[in-house]
Amino acid sequence: MMHLAKRMTISSILATLIILSACKHKAEVAPGCIAGPGGKMAVILFAVHDSTFLLNFPGHPDTAFVKFSTTSSPGTHPKDYDSFFIGDPGEDHIHCIGLKCGEYYFYRTAWDSAAHVSRYGGYGLILPDSAGFRLINVTVK
Repeated sequence: MMHLAKRMTISSILATLIILSACKHKAEVAPGCIAGPGGKMAVILFAVHDSTFLLNFPGHPDTAFVKFSTTSSPGTHPKDYDSFFIGDPGEDHIHCIGLKCGEYYFYRTAWDSAAHVSRYGGYGLILPDSAGFRLINVTVK
């Protein structure tokens, strides 16, 4: 009886440790990190609709609008954002370069050449590092 109780206690502890170690640590903004231009970070944004990566289409330039110091959407109008980046025709992504560490919200537009419609989606992100790059798939609808 004692061995069974001991095994159950050990099993419970192990299960708890496994669950806790599987939890992802939420990135936090380091003290002194202020989002904005002038840094050495790059975010590469891909537009994905129904598991398909959308290409930047000539005549319909894809755009990534960027809001600094938040991970929440400020809205869908370009004037709600602090900056923007335009994609190159034929590429499946937009390079958002020269960013500092901090909080960002990206609003991604893309032209769906198969359906002949514009697609939109957003993504909140914390950049905890002062240099490097992040690849992000933005679901557009």
